[in-house]
Amino acid sequence: MGFRTAYARERGRLSVDPLPIDLHEAARAFQKDKLLQEALGKELYRHLLEAHNSLWTEYTKQVHPWEVDKYLATYGVSLRHFKLSLSHPLPAHHPGEMDKLVSV
Repeated sequence: MGFRTAYARERGRLSVDPLPIDLHEAARAFQKDKLLQEALGKELYRHLLEAHNSLWTEYTKQVHPWEVDKYLATYGVSLRHFKLSLSHPLPAHHPGEMDKLVSV
């Protein structure tokens, strides 16, 4: 039995939810946690939630170099077809957006 299987089984046995997989999911869990809201107080809670949302917005505007390498290579497109500088991130995309970018 692998580590992941054992971990999932133990989590299930103890009725423990998995940790959030990204900042957005963590912020949503944070929003739902009434005990945490009460413990932090309204002002600190609001400030932290705004910080989470700001970070998530900033994050979604970035395209990781791995994505550029993976998806452009998958579609057989070279960066020379685009007038881009790697010092400036590509515009963020959502599923299906890369198809529009590549078909230009």
